[in-house]
Amino acid sequence: TSEGKMAAAAVVVPAEWIKNWEKSGRGEFLHLCRILSENKSHDSSTYRDFQQALYELSYHVIKGNLKHEQASSVLNDISEFREDMPSILADVFCILDIETNCLEEKSKRDYFTQLVLACLFQTQF
Repeated sequence: TSEGKMAAAAVVVPAEWIKNWEKSGRGEFLHLCRILSENKSHDSSTYRDFQQALYELSYHVIKGNLKHEQASSVLNDISEFREDMPSILADVFCILDIETNCLEEKSKRDYFTQLVLACLFQTQF
């Protein structure tokens, strides 16, 4: 149905959370991801919403609204919620890689690569 497609495109991570990241946004994001991780099925809307949440968080970094350290830190924290988290994040990063490669603004591509590097270093420790 078209209603389902509209819902899939809905914003999962409100801009308010990003603006108030340290105060309350980080906690809200963690709570959302915990809820979305309860259903482990890949064909569920919660799986798509989880993927969308990671995409939106990453895109806020690309737009310069959130520091890559803040995003990589919370991504590291939610990695324990789902065992398929590396696969989901890889899918999101593949999409963002293509999208940022096509952008005129080089700074957005730089923000993306900084986020990927920060996530790589987080997982080493």
